[in-house]
Amino acid sequence: MIERFWGIIFKRARAAMITAGSPRKFWAEAVSYTVDVYNMMPSASRNMLSPYEILLHRKPPLGRIQPWGCLGMTRIPRTQVTKGNMADRSRPLILFGFHGKDGYRMYNPSTARIVTSRSVSFHPDVYPFQSP
Repeated sequence: MIERFWGIIFKRARAAMITAGSPRKFWAEAVSYTVDVYNMMPSASRNMLSPYEILLHRKPPLGRIQPWGCLGMTRIPRTQVTKGNMADRSRPLILFGFHGKDGYRMYNPSTARIVTSRSVSFHPDVYPFQSP
């Protein structure tokens, strides 16, 4: 049974990585995201409930789901914004997963760091890892 579950998870994670054009070194992030999404999905074997609903007794936030590896514009905090009317107010990052109740784990390719943010505007059809 568990082998079948891992087969499903790895197949979905591999598909997400291929779609995003992601390097293989991010496989663990893709698997983690895939498990989170899997846990939000209802199943007939669980009376159309998701593991999320069974554990937390509320509907999962399906509106939060975006394609793994897509572009997300994350708001820059006011304390970090440079002066001037034309200064950047957001930075482009890559969706890597969920953080807490309403946050996201975002990868910054210019610093090679993962940051968390709640203020993200997604572009689900743009994948920064893909070559132009």
